[in-house]
Amino acid sequence: GVSTGEDLGGSCPFTGAERVRRCGISALSIKVNRTTVTVGHEVDEAASPYFSRAEESFDVCSSSAEVCERLRAYDAAASGSMTGKWVHLAVVRTPAPSGAACAGGATSLQYTVYLNGVRLGVTAGMCGTANRAGFASHGALLFGAYKPGGNGSAYAVASLSEWRFWHGARSASQITGSMVSRIRPASEGEAPVEGVVTSTTYLSSSVLMALWDFTVACEGDACAVSRVDPLYPTGGAFRPLLAAAATEAVVTAETDSSGVMFWEAAADAMEGIDPMGRVTMLPDKGAGLYQVTVYISRRGTSGRVPVDFIVNVVHAERDAEGMYRLCPGGLMGCPYGGNQFMPSLKVMGDVLMAGECSAIYRPGPALSSDLGDFLYPCSVTAYTGFEMKLTAIGDDAQKALGPDGAPTMVRDGDDTLVGFAAGRAPEGMRFRALQARAPARLEVAWTPCGRDGDKTVCLEARDYHLNHSAVLPSASSPLACVRVVVREDPPPFFVEEMSQAEAAVFTIGRTGRMPLHAADDNCADEVEIGMADGSEPLPVDAALSKGVKHPPAVGRRGCVATTSEVTWTPSFKHGGYNKELCFAARDRPGACDGGGVGHAVRHCVQVVVRRCVYAVQAQQQLQHVAGIYGTDWMRLWSVNPQVLHPDYVPYVESGQTVMIGHLMTMDSRRETAAGLAKRMGMGMDQLKDLNFDLEMVRPLALGQEVCVVPDSCKGMAKTIQGTLTYEDPKALAEGVADRNFLPQSGVPEMPGAK
Repeated sequence: GVSTGEDLGGSCPFTGAERVRRCGISALSIKVNRTTVTVGHEVDEAASPYFSRAEESFDVCSSSAEVCERLRAYDAAASGSMTGKWVHLAVVRTPAPSGAACAGGATSLQYTVYLNGVRLGVTAGMCGTANRAGFASHGALLFGAYKPGGNGSAYAVASLSEWRFWHGARSASQITGSMVSRIRPASEGEAPVEGVVTSTTYLSSSVLMALWDFTVACEGDACAVSRVDPLYPTGGAFRPLLAAAATEAVVTAETDSSGVMFWEAAADAMEGIDPMGRVTMLPDKGAGLYQVTVYISRRGTSGRVPVDFIVNVVHAERDAEGMYRLCPGGLMGCPYGGNQFMPSLKVMGDVLMAGECSAIYRPGPALSSDLGDFLYPCSVTAYTGFEMKLTAIGDDAQKALGPDGAPTMVRDGDDTLVGFAAGRAPEGMRFRALQARAPARLEVAWTPCGRDGDKTVCLEARDYHLNHSAVLPSASSPLACVRVVVREDPPPFFVEEMSQAEAAVFTIGRTGRMPLHAADDNCADEVEIGMADGSEPLPVDAALSKGVKHPPAVGRRGCVATTSEVTWTPSFKHGGYNKELCFAARDRPGACDGGGVGHAVRHCVQVVVRRCVYAVQAQQQLQHVAGIYGTDWMRLWSVNPQVLHPDYVPYVESGQTVMIGHLMTMDSRRETAAGLAKRMGMGMDQLKDLNFDLEMVRPLALGQEVCVVPDSCKGMAKTIQGTLTYEDPKALAEGVADRNFLPQSGVPEMPGAK
């Protein structure tokens, strides 16, 4: 803690009660026991000659499951205790953002506590001392000691490695970024300044004020703290105020070289990190725990973030069956007495290979593919809203013991179980044990939600052997880490080269087909093809097939696909049909956010039926076709010069088509369907049957094509043009320019015109 206590010369400027009140107050204290961290300070109160405590405690395991699990990994008892374990503790004090006003104008303070770089919590606001005379002028640093309110002293039994005192608030990233780095001044008396702290920048900048390194060499194994000078500062006005006062059971720590601490390398060769993120190291301290620290930074930036992990080096050799035998040859000091093999672990799932180091998940039998070639740093792609399932299989080759206590060749199936452990898993990932006896199985299921992401979950298998009534020491398999690259569920799409793109042209009497092929890049999705909302409906006698599902595959457009087909044999009344039909490809909605309606994309095709053309059916002669359209074989024969004899059956020529009338292009804007039918000697129903798109009320359009079957006995003997005489040159010129030789509106009828 930091106290205002007397300096080394005992020159506290106060006497009597004021001396007790102001020269012994604790301005900042940090207390640590085996499970709890307590932070706070003392507050002076005029009514008491002593001080009251303002503090708050954080139980480690209750505050952070992550830190608790890391502490438990250090010992076999799986204890969350900090006893006998190196920890990094950081405490940041800042003004509280809100709270009740403090007496005497004192500031309300709050503390943020970090253990091993993970935040344990933030205290409530605590009022500081109102009378700060003498502060920062006569201070003492009590390492490993605590002075309670009664002015007695308490000391911790502990080893210290390093202590840093900063002016200005440290952010979480600053704490984790420097907690495994040793800080050294650039030169004698020069501070490693990180920023200039002012009254307005203390929350964004910090400056190192003092640094103690207790791993220095001393006579003997350890030094008393009071014998250690700070590494920084070594001079200046601030140096005399820094006095280390703890002298009892608190000693400095030895430089650690076991491989667990970061002060000294425990590996002879560290090859570094390859482009795939793999770290290669050669441990030279034998079996045991090794800590590896990797710094990560964004490309082109100078900021670094440390990532620490523990490597458990096991003495094992691979046998002829591919299993790893523990402590071969009866290695002295083997920690796995009686446990013969490391368990094995493989992860199974249904995937499609998408590249040399990538695969795409597809739903299917969970044991269909071994993901060994796609474990981290390779990846498996999944899509938001669609569940993926994997199966972990843990096995152990433990042999049963014979009467003489020696291993036999038979597996110890009855007393060998295999369990599983998982690292930090993505939110919503579920684990379900399917079988505990070797080979054991664990089902892993996850439906990713949210945006794109990159998640990795690591699994290990851990054996459990019961030797009579004793449990043998357990061993774990090497980690199997599955990296899941999550992509947003994409919409389906029509494959243009496999779908009708140009206008689809049909012929009366002949069955035509129009292909539609839609696909989706999500291998876990399905695609349906139907009519789009707002589209013209299919003709009554046309049909859209349900669709053929294509199973997931790579190397083509889309992973899953559906092919549908429009089949239509236009009736004798569909000549001249011309409409745009729109189709929709729809996929399944994902399971996130309550599902939904999925995606839908449109594909529109212009559908046309040839006018005045008929595909002759089997055994049909011209007489049959003429009867369909209310005409006679002679008129039909006259418009089909390719038919050389009226009794010839055109169908034998592979379904030959015949003209059923004349194609007439309208050259007037004033011709009506009724007038045209009268002129051609046709009934209105007959004209409509030949022209599906004909509007019976509005005038026909200039240039519009119409199919007609003239009847010379019923039609007009002469056209109006045959008896029309223009005496007005201007009217004649207008008629020629308009391609319309009928009189303009308001022009009097010409003599003899009919």
